[in-house]
Amino acid sequence: MTKKEAKSCIGTIEMLQRLAYNIHGVMDVIDADNCKKIIKALEQEPRWIPTSERLPEEDGEYYATIYDTDENYKYMDIAEFEDGIWQYKDYIKVLAWMPLPKSYEPQESEDEK
Repeated sequence: MTKKEAKSCIGTIEMLQRLAYNIHGVMDVIDADNCKKIIKALEQEPRWIPTSERLPEEDGEYYATIYDTDENYKYMDIAEFEDGIWQYKDYIKVLAWMPLPKSYEPQESEDEK
């Protein structure tokens, strides 16, 4: 399901929720708020972005799904994107990319503060 379809689904759920409330006086038939939370989480989770869809807006390192045309082989690696092009070997084609995750930062417990 795409994000657009999911958002449309939420609109339908909200309409059904209002209808159910008007007919039966029951508001908890369908929980649209939980659906919204799921959609928000999906939007925040990284996903593979095909290079045919768009390229990164900023220079940097990205996870990349790479196709090696010499070996007819596909794999994942970290690739550098700089000045609007992928800095990789000539016989390599970047098919899709996603941002690298943020590095781990331990959280201080109340006892450590």
